[in-house]
Amino acid sequence: MGCLVWVVGILVGLVLLSAWGSIVIPWQWWASPVGIVNLIATHTLLGLMVYSYRATIITCPGRVPHGWIPAGASAEALQKAIDDEEEYRRVKRRRGGRGRVRVYEKGAPRYCSKCQEFKPPRSHHCSECRMCTLKMDHHCPWVDNCVGQGNHKTFILFLVYAIVGMTYAGVLFTIRLVDIVQLFAAITRTKNAAPDPLSMEPPLPGETDMRWPALHMAVCALSLIVVVPLVLSLLCLLGYQLGILAENVTTIEDYERELLKKKARRDGKPFTWQYDTGSCMDNYRQVMGQEVKRWLLPWPSPNDGNPSELDSKDTV
Repeated sequence: MGCLVWVVGILVGLVLLSAWGSIVIPWQWWASPVGIVNLIATHTLLGLMVYSYRATIITCPGRVPHGWIPAGASAEALQKAIDDEEEYRRVKRRRGGRGRVRVYEKGAPRYCSKCQEFKPPRSHHCSECRMCTLKMDHHCPWVDNCVGQGNHKTFILFLVYAIVGMTYAGVLFTIRLVDIVQLFAAITRTKNAAPDPLSMEPPLPGETDMRWPALHMAVCALSLIVVVPLVLSLLCLLGYQLGILAENVTTIEDYERELLKKKARRDGKPFTWQYDTGSCMDNYRQVMGQEVKRWLLPWPSPNDGNPSELDSKDTV
């Protein structure tokens, strides 16, 4: 696993330990119905997030079978795909490794010079994974894997559960922080001098659930500093993903689509993305599955989406 995967694991572990040390134990959640509900909710979200994250890491995003060729393609079309790929690589080498964005003709065979195999529509070669990935969205260093046909759903669900779980944790840290501030304010209003908040002296009567309030306040504040930027970043990423999925576009295809839009405007022609079904729900179904009631389950359903680009192709 990549080092960034360990970073994610450490961050999740620290937030969990902070929650237990500054919220769960001081408030003794196990002693009240409300606390037990909070325990179940927080740990259920944590379990779903970790499961989705692990599934995204270990699931193959989709590998092109060895010897795959487009069905019905003529020998001339196959040879042209090989020649076009070789010419593209020559131009890229002359430009010092920089190549223009390639826009393929609809239905034209495509060839990968690195794998030395033909590749289906929407698949791309990943230099990190060293293979062509079916319906590749992008390579994510945070999961040390490509996000493609096989694991796009679990990646989306990881974002969803991470945002909901971290937001829930942020709300709890905020409530706890306000609670401690109010405790300090109450102490300063007493007739006696305020005790040292870092001392190990017994708490005031009625405040047996706050033994080290200053320490808990520092933990809550630091946790919020970590959680809030994470939630905002994940919200931006999820919003982008949901936006392009609504039109059946991958991250890699998004730039290609913009080029095609500009060309259509120059030519005065209407533009329609070739993979857009015309229905937002149908586009989502191709990633999240055919049954909407199973969308939030982080495992495949019998009729899950991601229709394979290989279904109408042959292998040799």
